[in-house]
Amino acid sequence: MERLKLGNKGPYLVLMAICMVFAATSCTQNTGKNLLQDERVQKAYESVFAASSGDEIAVALVGFEAEHPEHFQSKVDLAQLYFAEGEYVLSYQYLQRALALVEDATGIPSGVEGASLELMYRLLAYLCLYRGDLIHAESYGRLALSYAEQVAEGEKRDEYRAPALFLMGQVLYASGENEDFSQSERLQEALSSFDKAYSLNPTMISSTHLLGYGKLLVQAQRGAEAQKMVEDYFALGNVNLDTLAMAKVIYEACGNPQKATICDFLAYEYLVGGISEEAAI
Repeated sequence: MERLKLGNKGPYLVLMAICMVFAATSCTQNTGKNLLQDERVQKAYESVFAASSGDEIAVALVGFEAEHPEHFQSKVDLAQLYFAEGEYVLSYQYLQRALALVEDATGIPSGVEGASLELMYRLLAYLCLYRGDLIHAESYGRLALSYAEQVAEGEKRDEYRAPALFLMGQVLYASGENEDFSQSERLQEALSSFDKAYSLNPTMISSTHLLGYGKLLVQAQRGAEAQKMVEDYFALGNVNLDTLAMAKVIYEACGNPQKATICDFLAYEYLVGGISEEAAI
């Protein structure tokens, strides 16, 4: 049986699991083969999340998915858990199983919610991006965005749109990185996606997006915004060697060698253990 090495992420995964069960308790599912998920199966699925720890939930979910290969949501749940743990190969395997159920169906399987499809395609896009498959990353990313737009209603609108827009900004930036910004529709669309996502929820930006977005802002003659974005990101407590390296690149691109030098100094202090994150902030 496959197991997750959750380490100290157990409490986080318990919270994630609670969100999963709320998203899934309102419906039952079927596949293209019209095999209905009966009430007993649905109750068994919900009972998985009664476990008290992330490790127990993960193990129970693996067992449930193996016993119920036609169950869509359990595959997306496992893919999300493995993705959060950095187990990308296993995450991709479960995403492929979930995708097969959707592709084998005549239309979207009954009971499969748009939010779950958005998550499936978004995770697929990131995994393709990480391995350099930019064609599939863009294809899956656009599907994720389309489902995000469909499910984004009321108070949860930004919750779905912002992650999908950050994703599209990153994918389009990666695929057009070597193009001339002034002549590149792809890079300009990437900047537009980043702008929309950041305006919806700036706290959702991650270090994965920070460098690409910052470089695009500089290329668009918006260097002051790029520097403010970096400093706002640091103010949230996101100070580490990786983010300092990204900030240095952005400061240098903005023509601010003083702050670039400060990033070098802080990075050195981190390496020798002479500074805390609180002091750096």
